[in-house]
Amino acid sequence: MNLNNTLFGPLSKQYCLYFYLLSIFGFVFLVIAVLGMLFNLFSKKMDGKIVGGFLMAALGYGIFYFQSRLLYSMCSHSEGMDVQMPGGASVPSKNTKEDPKEDHKKK
Repeated sequence: MNLNNTLFGPLSKQYCLYFYLLSIFGFVFLVIAVLGMLFNLFSKKMDGKIVGGFLMAALGYGIFYFQSRLLYSMCSHSEGMDVQMPGGASVPSKNTKEDPKEDHKKK
């Protein structure tokens, strides 16, 4: 076995589930941060520092959610086998169809 390929080579598509779980994690914490910010905005003891902290947390978790979702989309639509989702649904890769140019040549 090549150590370089073992440590730095591409992983299988089963690891796409990692990005899916991270996007769920990021979305849950984004919602918590936004609700906390709204709660503090409309409370009688509103503190600007706390609202600012929630705003920064919401911004950070929003970027984290988007990045994880983007990486999951890239991973699940890359070449190779289909990704099996929790619940039995599968996300087919975009490259499962034949090349239309090859289909045209056959006719």
